Amino acid sequence: MLEDIGTISYRTKFDNGLTENELDHVVIAESNTVELDVNDKEAEACEWQSNEAIAERLAETPQAYTAWFKLVFDKVNQHLAEK
Repeated sequence: MLEDIGTISYRTKFDNGLTENELDHVVIAESNTVELDVNDKEAEACEWQSNEAIAERLAETPQAYTAWFKLVFDKVNQHLAEK
């Protein structure tokens, strides 16, 4: 079952002159088994990592992530800490 944990809003300008201005809904789910069927037209890559590994990688190479990823990561971790 999906759980809606709120929204994030962000605006980012890119080097190519384009701007992304979005309001995104953040939903989470818990599962013991997951089969991924990634649409390669929508996602460049997909991988599983621990929260600790993600936090470390975000600190070391924030440019490796999309503009919205850190906002979602922080929102999810805040939600999990409140549970």
